[in-house]
Amino acid sequence: LTYYSLPQLGVTTTPLTPLGRTFFHTPPSHPGHLRIQQHHRRGVSTTPPGFSELLAGKQSFLSRSGTILTFQGHPEKDAQCAKMRLYDAVRWFGVDPNDRETLKKYEEAMELPHDGREIWVRVLEWVREKTPEIHL
Repeated sequence: LTYYSLPQLGVTTTPLTPLGRTFFHTPPSHPGHLRIQQHHRRGVSTTPPGFSELLAGKQSFLSRSGTILTFQGHPEKDAQCAKMRLYDAVRWFGVDPNDRETLKKYEEAMELPHDGREIWVRVLEWVREKTPEIHL
């Protein structure tokens, strides 16, 4: 597994923390990481008070109350959606628009397999677990 440096565009592989392995119900046979589309140029530098890390590198947090879940990455994105923002590498990240090699590297990273669907399945399970009954 490799850690990454900012900026990030495309799918990255991020290790699960012990709490993350529990939250995402990963069996011992699971490789212990999630692959997620990234699209950002800033990172989270400290763990917020009252939160615990689910993904190493401060990429996902769960509040200790279990009611707030955050992601730095974008499990909602697939390659097609991610590629719509490819030229943010030029606009935001300072990549030379004529640097086809770097742009191709980002585009190839966007095509990598990712766990977006599996992440969303778990998020929807979590929402149902935490949704209080509403009495009208």
